[in-house]
Amino acid sequence: MKGIGIKFLNLSLIIVLLFSSITVFAVDGDRDVSTLLSEESLQVSSDRGSIEGILDEASEEIKDILKIEKAPYFQVESFIKIYNLQDNDIVKHYKENKEFKKNILHEYRWVAPAFQEDNKTLLVNFIKKTEGEGWSVAGFSDGLATEGYSFLLDKEKIIELLEDNGIKNIDEMKFVRTDLYVTNIIYINMDNKEFAIPFSNNAEVLGFENGKLYNIDKLMNQIAKKYTPYDVEASSKDVAMEEGSDKDKVIIASIKIIFVGIAIVSIGLLIIVNKKPLKSNKQ
Repeated sequence: MKGIGIKFLNLSLIIVLLFSSITVFAVDGDRDVSTLLSEESLQVSSDRGSIEGILDEASEEIKDILKIEKAPYFQVESFIKIYNLQDNDIVKHYKENKEFKKNILHEYRWVAPAFQEDNKTLLVNFIKKTEGEGWSVAGFSDGLATEGYSFLLDKEKIIELLEDNGIKNIDEMKFVRTDLYVTNIIYINMDNKEFAIPFSNNAEVLGFENGKLYNIDKLMNQIAKKYTPYDVEASSKDVAMEEGSDKDKVIIASIKIIFVGIAIVSIGLLIIVNKKPLKSNKQ
C-alpha cells in the first residue's frame, strides 16, 4: 500500500508540475510583446535622466515661441523611440538587400507629444547632441501627426493586432520612419520572418492600408507598384518648406535647435511624383 501511495503522490506531483509549466509558458507568451515594448520605452531607458532634465526648458521654449500663457507638459510614458534608417528609400534598399532589418540603424531619436490645456497636442522631436553628451530638442510640429503615433502609444492595440494575426512571441520590434515616403512603420521580426504595420496619410497613394499587418516583402512590392519617388538628390531641389501657416507650419525652436530632415521637421514638405504629392503625416 505504501508503494501505491508513493506512486500516486509522484503521479500527482508530475501532473501539478505539468500544468504549472503550461501556465508559465502561456503567461510568458502573452507578455512577450508587452515586454519588448516596455524595453523600448523611455521609462526604462538610460536616456531618461538626460531627457527629463531638459523638459522644463523645452516646455518654456515652446511656450515663448507659440506665445501661449501656459507651457505644454510631457508624460514620460508617452515618449516613442524611433530608429533611424540607413536609406530612406526603403523599397530600393529592400530590393538590394532582401532584408528590411539591414536598413535599421542603432541610432535613434525620441518623439513625444506635448500636451496643452486646450487639448491641442504638439509633436516634439529629441535628438542626441552633435557635440558633448545629452539630448536636445530638434523641433516640433503644430499638431499631433497621423494616427500612427496614437497607435504607437497604445501598447494594448499593438498586442491585440498581433495576437489577432497569431503573433505572440517575437524576436524584435522597432519603430521606424521614412521621410521619403512620409510613413511610420512598426517593424516586427519573428523567427527571421519580417512583418510591418505601416501608417501614412498617403496610404492610398502608396498602396497599403493603415494599421494592417503585412509581410515585409508584400508591403515593399505594393509600394513599388503604386509609387516611385525621385532619388533623394534630385528631389531635394523640389522640396518646399512652408513656415508660418496656421495649420501646417514647422517651427524651429531657436538658433540652438538643429534642423534635420525627419518626421517632425518634414511637416509642410512636398515630394511630387507622378503628379501626386505626398501629404505630410499630420491631420
